[in-house]
Amino acid sequence: MMYVQRMVRGITFLLVLAASVAVSADEQSADSINTRYPDSSQAIPIPGIVVRSQRLPVIAAELPAAVQVIEMSKTQQVNNVSISSVAGTVSGIRAYPLGNLWGRSVVDIRGFYGGGQAQYLYVTLNGIPLNNISSGLVDWTSIDGSSINRMEIIKGPVSTQYGDFGFGGLLALYAEPQKNTTPFSVSILGGSNNAYSSVVSWDKQVSDYAMSLTSSLKKSDGWREHSQFENQNVFLHLDKTKGKSSTSIILGYSHIDEDYPGALTQSELDSNRNGVALDMLGQPIRDNEKIKKIVSGVSYITPLTDAVTMKPKVFVNWTDADRVVTIGAPLRHTPKEISSGAEISFQAQPQLFERPLSIAFGAGFDYGNLKTEYNNIMDAENPFLLSKGSGKRWVASVFFTGVYAVTKQMSLSAGIRIDNIHTNFDFEPSVAIPSGMSVSQNENCISPKLALNYKITSTLSYYASVSGAFKAPTLSHLYDSPPIYNPFTESYIMISNNNLKSLRGTSIETGMKLHNAHGWSADINGFYYAIRNEIDFDNATFSYANISKSRHVGMELSVSKTFWNNLATQGSLAYNSSTFRDGDFTGNQINGVPQFSYSAGLTYTVHNNGYVGIRGTGITKQYVDQENQHRLDDYVNFQLFTSYTVSPLTFTLQVDNIFDTQYNYDGYFDPMAGQIMYIPAPTRKISVSVVSAF
Repeated sequence: MMYVQRMVRGITFLLVLAASVAVSADEQSADSINTRYPDSSQAIPIPGIVVRSQRLPVIAAELPAAVQVIEMSKTQQVNNVSISSVAGTVSGIRAYPLGNLWGRSVVDIRGFYGGGQAQYLYVTLNGIPLNNISSGLVDWTSIDGSSINRMEIIKGPVSTQYGDFGFGGLLALYAEPQKNTTPFSVSILGGSNNAYSSVVSWDKQVSDYAMSLTSSLKKSDGWREHSQFENQNVFLHLDKTKGKSSTSIILGYSHIDEDYPGALTQSELDSNRNGVALDMLGQPIRDNEKIKKIVSGVSYITPLTDAVTMKPKVFVNWTDADRVVTIGAPLRHTPKEISSGAEISFQAQPQLFERPLSIAFGAGFDYGNLKTEYNNIMDAENPFLLSKGSGKRWVASVFFTGVYAVTKQMSLSAGIRIDNIHTNFDFEPSVAIPSGMSVSQNENCISPKLALNYKITSTLSYYASVSGAFKAPTLSHLYDSPPIYNPFTESYIMISNNNLKSLRGTSIETGMKLHNAHGWSADINGFYYAIRNEIDFDNATFSYANISKSRHVGMELSVSKTFWNNLATQGSLAYNSSTFRDGDFTGNQINGVPQFSYSAGLTYTVHNNGYVGIRGTGITKQYVDQENQHRLDDYVNFQLFTSYTVSPLTFTLQVDNIFDTQYNYDGYFDPMAGQIMYIPAPTRKISVSVVSAF
């Protein structure tokens, strides 16, 4: 309880301070100022913007949750080539690449540390889920930032609306045909390490449909040995509006070929931090990933009556991967996945006691199929099968959510979702599983939520919520882990565990939003999670296990101010005390979770033709082991960006890690190597781009 009391006292003080500032600003100016920053990654909620990713779309200022809305122009889409890096600028979210800056990334939210093996953020593209059915991870490289023009980030559990993948929050991406813009644009980007990118986009009206077609090619040698990257991407979106009905169709294809240099020991960092990791025989690892991916979906909105709207959707995602992964020895992993689903929901706006009431309810069914195979390829001429099998995941759900305007100032929200999750896996006979076997699991999970939003003044609002959430173990956790050779028994073992139970928790959150009052915008929130059935690697059993309970207590603050209509300032600070609640490490900070993270930036607009800006980000007090004996070095990274337009050309320059600082993104204890492994961050990088619009 001490953690909760400290949090409440700190939040109360800051909320009172924010309220006094807001009332003063509200008295000075009743007109809100729409602040849109040239650098999209510094945007914060804008008054009047509707958050569409909710079951019930609501104005950002009235949503009882921490929310960030980022709108991106064509120029920004070129610069922010990595969607994960843009998300990582938001307070409370940590993102970093595992090798190439354009490649696969780790994205963690509010201290829920997946380390690239799990993810607690639900990600959608135009409402279509992107999380892999086997791991819950997102193939960030298959999402080309050049096709994305809007992002909505909601922090805190959204399990009540979207199930277990939304345990930590929601990242909703939107790729939409642009109206009142040039129909054709071409961009070329070049940079350090032979980085090259070309993007062609075309917006056109085709019959009754608004069409947006984007094609891109990205290549980079990477800043480390064996970190080459190539990505080809084509994305098509069709949007049709007729009367009050609308249809949205998306179809995307991507092909990724990426090398992974691996984590380094301290001695390897000291000798050559640009080098590649070594396998158990001291040979450079060959880790690589070739992925073909298709994302497709259709959603439809139509009114049934003046008060009831129906929203059905269906989606199918397909992934074919060919990977080389080193787990002591090099293994070839060839998973094939199909994720599909259908949902129907209804939205209604009845009256209750002569006050507005909005409700949404519906049902959904998701199905995923995984076929996977691991082969030992240490001897390239004589590979042999380690494990092979196929798994399925079914999720049937029903959900309800409602918002009731108790008064003009106060609204209450409530919701509940019930999920039935069934998984099964059939192992074929192999070296790791000699006899083969079939295993399955079934769980029912209920996720309720109750929230309040109160409009204190025309520019200041307060919210509070309590909700339940769950995160089901993935197919990878349960069945499909890489086989690991045990030299003591001269056999292979699987670290997956088909007896895992869902991670469950209760979340309490409160906060305030200042909505561009007299040039100011601010968002402050505090949260408390009580988690049980924490899933982690257990060194005692050398497998995944429900090893602990945890507590996540934190505060997040984002503030911005616009001066003279051309100087935008932004700052954010996140505090996160994520600790174990039982076991040998009770009270210790969860490894991989920084206790403090922060950012600050300035952007100056030049005669509406361009801008120049600088941003600094950093973390402090992050441990790489559960014992909290090894602490990652604190770091601050600075970035410079500038853009200028001479119609029809726009030129941009971006410099990452201006001062060429040496630091590590993350670290972890490797039980096989018996030492700490580190993921190094890149040195200074420069990129230049040209965008031409016709």
